[in-house]
Amino acid sequence: MTESQTTVIFSAMKDAETKAWEALRGYKFWMFGYHAARWVNYNQLLPTSRRFRSPFKSLVEIADRHTDKQQSELPIFELEQTMFAALGSEGDGA
Repeated sequence: MTESQTTVIFSAMKDAETKAWEALRGYKFWMFGYHAARWVNYNQLLPTSRRFRSPFKSLVEIADRHTDKQQSELPIFELEQTMFAALGSEGDGA
């Protein structure tokens, strides 16, 4: 990969990161995901030795902690096999 190509990728990564944060700030979660994914894809174009840690990693860590907390607070239900037919599933005609 040439230095010129690397410079273009760095520029695209900066643009994607900026737009991702702006989207998140504006509660545009769908666009945040789009631009964050752009950043990840550009990062993967770089040689392994030049890749960066995701600027969104701290958000993922917060989501992990929040999800773990929510999961621990959920009640555990035991469903009987007969209840599944009422819920419907693929292949049973429901």
